[in-house]
Amino acid sequence: TKGVPTLTWDASPTLFVGDTTKAQTATSTATSALGGGAITYASTSTSICTINASTGVINAIAAGNCVLTASQAGNTKYNAASLTGANSKTIPINRQDATLTWNASPTLTVGDTAKSQTASSTATQGGGAITYSSTTLSVCTINSTSGVINALAVGDCIVTASQAASTKYNAASLTGA
Repeated sequence: TKGVPTLTWDASPTLFVGDTTKAQTATSTATSALGGGAITYASTSTSICTINASTGVINAIAAGNCVLTASQAGNTKYNAASLTGANSKTIPINRQDATLTWNASPTLTVGDTAKSQTASSTATQGGGAITYSSTTLSVCTINSTSGVINALAVGDCIVTASQAASTKYNAASLTGA
């Protein structure tokens, strides 16, 4: 009579869009030392993640739930075993956080219309465009795409830089004078 192996999922990694080096593996009571076969992996959510069938290394493609299965073929010593359906593994894939920082701030004089205030983002690949707005419209306005400021009156010119969420990054914003 053949043995009946039990497969169990190992601890899950924390995943972010773009991760390509973290693995999800399973353990079997029918180890290779006891004559059990290799465990193979598959993704049932390939628009969210793929997985290397033999190593369990995950390619996190998009935010969402990465659903994985594992199976071990049967042989002369053991029956086949699998972790599928209700026993499949669901790992959330999260967007990465983007951080905005101000580039050098200009010195403004009333009437200036050609100086700009811009920001840089850590979301350099796959992040959305940075847009700008003024919260002190009586003191200054700012072009929403170029960051060019129109200094209207004496006072603190307070502007906000915003970056919309993308498939890879969460939204970010930064406000300052």
